Amino acid sequence: MREEKISIIVAVYNIELYVARCIESLLRQKLQEIEILLIDDGSTDKSGEICRMYAEKDSRIRYIYKENGGLSDARNRGVQEASGNWISFVDGDDYIHSDMYRILYEGVRRSDVKLGICSFQTFSEGETPSEAVSQEKGEVWESENIVRLLFTDRRTDIVISCCKLFHYSLFRDFSFPKGRYREDEFSTYRFWFKTDRVYYTQQKLYYYYQRPNSILHQSNVKKETDYYDALIERHEFFRQKRVPEDILKKDACFCMTQLYNACFIRNVSDEQKGYYIRQYKKMFDLADAQSRCLRYFVARHATSLLIGIWKLKKRAGEGI
Repeated sequence: MREEKISIIVAVYNIELYVARCIESLLRQKLQEIEILLIDDGSTDKSGEICRMYAEKDSRIRYIYKENGGLSDARNRGVQEASGNWISFVDGDDYIHSDMYRILYEGVRRSDVKLGICSFQTFSEGETPSEAVSQEKGEVWESENIVRLLFTDRRTDIVISCCKLFHYSLFRDFSFPKGRYREDEFSTYRFWFKTDRVYYTQQKLYYYYQRPNSILHQSNVKKETDYYDALIERHEFFRQKRVPEDILKKDACFCMTQLYNACFIRNVSDEQKGYYIRQYKKMFDLADAQSRCLRYFVARHATSLLIGIWKLKKRAGEGI
């Protein structure tokens, strides 16, 4: 089986302490037919210098500088520059197993699918993730059943854009949402509906570094509201795609439990809180009223939510 080229897109922004580790893990890949696109999103530290050094040493590496535009913008630029048959994303402070792309590539080719997914491990400073690989071959999932994993402990595997191998054709008429936090929540589910089947292995081949000062671990209002907006947008997408009713109900229940917190965000206008409360009520109506999740959640939080709704109505003159 002749190998097709994989374009590995690495978004780089002020990660001078970690980017070499990431690049070295890509160069150790047992699958040789790769190109590495280092997209420097306007770094102000030595990240760009390190990337240029690697690009000068290995012809498979391309260094591309752009003005700062955020993670989505960097990924979109990488997709535009990619020349491979397959596309993958690695964050520049993470790294991967030396066999990750061989396992994913052989899985998608053997299964004749356009999307491959593996699992991941998280680690912090001073920790070393296990690099043991099992003989688990992975399996092919119908896209509808991949959606069902949203409501299991494997949710993150299927949501994050990293730890995946995409056929380039999946990026036609697609771009990551510029200017948004939690960009994966806005986007990856759309790929499930661009292909009928997905290859999925639970082998943990991607190593996600939990930086204390990373974007994901910093709390701010926009990051929170972007997350809630992404959930609402995804649910509407599912509804338009006419996914099975049981999935819609489960998603409504999940969204409802998350939107509860949106009703109490500080530094958000009453108008925006009112919008989240209306969405909460909408999800409540759609959710399975008999589900254990819903009964438990309502019993635990109904009083505080009603108080919040009452306060907003009082301020808005019953306008909600």
